[in-house]
Amino acid sequence: MDRTQIIALAPDAASVKAADKLTTPGKWPLLAFHDRAIWGHCKGSGSTPYQTRIDRQGSGFKCSCPSRKFPCKHGVALYLLFAEEHAAFSEQAEAPDWVSEWLEGRDSRAEKKATRAASDKPVDEKAQAKRRENREQKVKAGVEELSLWLADIARTGFAELPGKPYRYWMDLAARMVDAQAPGLAGRMRSLGNLVARGDDPMPQLAAELAGLHLLLKAYGRIDELAPQMQAELRAQVGIPVPEALVLKEPAVVDDWQVLERCQVEEENLVRQESWLLGRKEQRFAKVLQFAHPTQVHGLALNWGPGDVLSGAMHFYPGMNGLRVLPGEFEVRAAGAQAAPTLADPLTAYAEQSAANPWLGTQPMIISQLTPVSADGRQWLADGTRVLPCSSSRANWWRLLALSAGSPLAVFGEWDGRQLRLLGAWLAESYHSLQMAEAPA
Repeated sequence: MDRTQIIALAPDAASVKAADKLTTPGKWPLLAFHDRAIWGHCKGSGSTPYQTRIDRQGSGFKCSCPSRKFPCKHGVALYLLFAEEHAAFSEQAEAPDWVSEWLEGRDSRAEKKATRAASDKPVDEKAQAKRRENREQKVKAGVEELSLWLADIARTGFAELPGKPYRYWMDLAARMVDAQAPGLAGRMRSLGNLVARGDDPMPQLAAELAGLHLLLKAYGRIDELAPQMQAELRAQVGIPVPEALVLKEPAVVDDWQVLERCQVEEENLVRQESWLLGRKEQRFAKVLQFAHPTQVHGLALNWGPGDVLSGAMHFYPGMNGLRVLPGEFEVRAAGAQAAPTLADPLTAYAEQSAANPWLGTQPMIISQLTPVSADGRQWLADGTRVLPCSSSRANWWRLLALSAGSPLAVFGEWDGRQLRLLGAWLAESYHSLQMAEAPA
């Protein structure tokens, strides 16, 4: 793996920055490898060095340091050293016990998992239908409760909402969690965050409440709507679709370029998002994974920005669906690839929003944009229009350096108001901006 691929495995930019300080062979009294693993001892603050090991099959990491990040800075540093200072490593026929026992444990867990999957009992369809009915009744009760809350707000006005404490919104979110409607709970948390920011939230608050009202009204008549809209409404309120059903959806086979991968931690849950772009059909896809912070190592993948997944993706049902469940695929390096030329994405966004009022944030690639700064804000200009954008200071300076005053193609997430910068193309090379991000 090269530096770009290894950095893509890091949990955040701070870990990369810390790892770079450790990519000196002198800080590692032991550096070794064989065909399955890489391992080393890294000097720490104590007398005993940290034991760091990497499984080259699947990019698994383990370190004796107390960090909760996965991989930790020592794991990232060891992998970077192996890629960039390979001569500093000694090749061994056998690994020490602390490495081989860890590898055996990984193999044992993988074998047990495969055994359980092969011996799963047939699905009890009646029990499954009963659970589904019970959940839908709970969701319906949650929708009714939130509808009454909105009716009260409409009657009394919402001028006092910005003054509500954060706990007010979290209590509403907790009741939606009890109703097994995590999508509605997320909307309540978003409203709380909007109010807590301190800026004038009234225009956006009104828009969010209007969208919520429309969602609740539509869900109350879900049986009257087309199947695609029904799937979209269930996704909006947070009713999950079993993976077995997703895998029955027709596979979309393509060469999927990995554009970005990032992790977000909220409410004691880590969400990992990976953005893909099908080179043939020029269709976006998003792979979502979730884990508790103590189990974040389970989110590690052996692919990231700079790779191509050649194979099948199964899209979750819904309108303008982006989320996918990967099928069979092979991983290879992307190589040189110019930015795709897509139809005007802003026009497409407007058309999709007209058909789906809960469209939300969408991925976009827009060509011939030049980054400019004005009045302390960030903008992207193409000669006929100027788009507001958001990014960290490190991301913005990296984009300016890539552009050097010339237009380039930009990849980001558009929320209807501004573009969140994620990456850009320079000639035939894609550059991730996420891993350039560092604390201000």
